[in-house]
Amino acid sequence: MTIVEWMAAIIAVGIVVKLVVVMISPKAWLKVVMPLYSNSLVMTLVGLILAGGSLYFLVSPNYGDLTIVQIFAVMFFMSSLIIVGVAGYAKEIIALGKKLMQKGLMKRMWLYILIWLVLAIWALKELFL
Repeated sequence: MTIVEWMAAIIAVGIVVKLVVVMISPKAWLKVVMPLYSNSLVMTLVGLILAGGSLYFLVSPNYGDLTIVQIFAVMFFMSSLIIVGVAGYAKEIIALGKKLMQKGLMKRMWLYILIWLVLAIWALKELFL
């Protein structure tokens, strides 16, 4: 299997395991994720390493040979699925958004925003230049 196939297999197995655990015992899933999310610095570093590594393998001609445009098309698909999943929680998400805006969201999210901006500019450059 290629590295991209391994990435797909890892996420597919992770989805199946998560869904089985959540269907059997949602509280058990919380016991797994709560310790993981309790340290935001570690989660940020792990996320950056995973995102950077996976992006490298996806766009590398030696491994994935995808374009940033193809990756953005997949993100469009995934975003659409996420909308379906969170639509039932619109009131809670709006309330959370308002709460986060009051706590200086931009100051805390600068790195995340910068990453998305760079990726979006990269995709737009590939599409139109």
